[in-house]
Amino acid sequence: MNIRKDSTWDVPETELTLVVNSLCKIVGYTIGNNMSSRSIEGKNPLYLPLTKTYYASAALGAMYLYYRSAAGWQYNDSAGN
Repeated sequence: MNIRKDSTWDVPETELTLVVNSLCKIVGYTIGNNMSSRSIEGKNPLYLPLTKTYYASAALGAMYLYYRSAAGWQYNDSAGN
């Protein structure tokens, strides 16, 4: 995760994140975390896109929950287990 150098007030926001395949089908869920630069957002509401879109402003969880029709819901961690 990265924090903007020109921001003095940054807030992490935890999100439920969808795992989508190349056919745009939801195949699972994970947690996500993005940083919002509140000090920039507070200067002007039009700056909102700038507060969330910068290099390394978000991270995804190490595990995700995915669905297999025969086996039901299962999880996978970063080691492939």
